[in-house]
Amino acid sequence: MKQWAESTSDAGQDAGSTLIRQVQQWIDHHLGEDLSLQVIAGEVHLHPVYLSKMYKQSTGEGISDYIIRSRMERAVHLLKHTAMKIYEVGQEVGYNNTPYFIQVFRKHYGLTPQDFRNG
Repeated sequence: MKQWAESTSDAGQDAGSTLIRQVQQWIDHHLGEDLSLQVIAGEVHLHPVYLSKMYKQSTGEGISDYIIRSRMERAVHLLKHTAMKIYEVGQEVGYNNTPYFIQVFRKHYGLTPQDFRNG
C-alpha cells in the first residue's frame, strides 16, 4: 500500500511539473499581452488561487516574478540584438507605459534600457 501511495505521489508531481512547464511556455509566448493570473489560470483551466499556490510550491517563485524575469530577459535580448527603440522593446514585452518599463528594467538590472544598450 505504501508503494502505491508513493507512485501516485510521483505521478502527481510529474503532472504538476508538466503543468508548470505548460504555464511557463504559454507565458513566454504571450509576453506582450495581458498576463494576469486570471488569464493564465483560464488557459490551464484552474482556479487562480490554486494555480498560484501550486506554481509557488513547485518553483519557489511566484508567477508574477516569473513573468517579470521573462519579460526582462526578453527585453535584454531585444536590446542586444535589434535596433528597436526603447518604447518598442517595452511594448514587445508587455509594457505599454515606457516610463514604467524603464523603471522596472532599472530595478531589475541597475541600469536603464538605454544605458544597458550603450554599455
